[in-house]
Amino acid sequence: MEVHRPGPLRWLQYVYGRRLPDEYRGWVLHDATARTWLLRFAVRISSRRCRGWP
Repeated sequence: MEVHRPGPLRWLQYVYGRRLPDEYRGWVLHDATARTWLLRFAVRISSRRCRGWP
């Protein structure tokens, strides 16, 4: 399976909860199962809280 990485705009949308198209499945799987997923998830949640997102 070839892994396609999303561009900056799609990546930001993904970070803030938007679903990516099916062509990015491989990348999403890697993102969700990489060794650092918990750290990245914590940073995402913290940055949302700092900006007033629910």
